[in-house]
Amino acid sequence: DAPAPAPRRGGRGGPGGRVLALPGADGVVRGLGRAAMALDGETVTAQVRDQLAEHGVVATWEHVLRPVLTAAGARWASTGEGVEVEHLLSDCITTALRTVATHAHPAPLARPLLLASAPDEMHALPLHAIAAGLAERGLGCRVLGPSMPVEALVASVKRTGAAALFLWSQLPRTADPAALDALPTSRPPTRLITGGPGWRTESLPPRAEHAADLVQALDLLTGAVGTGPVAAPR
Repeated sequence: DAPAPAPRRGGRGGPGGRVLALPGADGVVRGLGRAAMALDGETVTAQVRDQLAEHGVVATWEHVLRPVLTAAGARWASTGEGVEVEHLLSDCITTALRTVATHAHPAPLARPLLLASAPDEMHALPLHAIAAGLAERGLGCRVLGPSMPVEALVASVKRTGAAALFLWSQLPRTADPAALDALPTSRPPTRLITGGPGWRTESLPPRAEHAADLVQALDLLTGAVGTGPVAAPR
């Protein structure tokens, strides 16, 4: 990996300051950013829970969480500082999203939906956003977590007869199409869905579908169990 850039010197504003750069953001987003920079996990978790309760998973993810997460990532990229802010945000957001999924009590599925991160991919927060969004739709799923080896993915699909496997890749180096080719075919088939900016859609095998965002991921997974809209294949 390339070395982290040298920290900038300067005032409070911008990626190098002591606040997250959130131009044009509303008070809710700025407040969450301030709490994250203060490493105030209790406040971050409470604010995220409030937004989820009032606006739901998709709106909260798109309009509140993504801007703050993006700003925290940009700060690290510009300064080499702030990984603790990203980690705290991820932990608090995961806690709040898991609460949504737990309290929804979705009905079990005869053929489960599996969510995992690609081999060597440590980012897993989007999996919890998807799980919470599915729970709001009354659907349960099984979150296998980050960095799932190919052998474990194959075993999970075979053991459960999954209706769909969603595989997240944040970084191009973890988006290996060979991992998708190794997954077994079955009858009835397991739908294979990818998500995340790591994947190059033109390199995906024909049976894989790519979700461009959270809503499309939810629609594809919902469609896999035959209870909702199905996005058109790429």
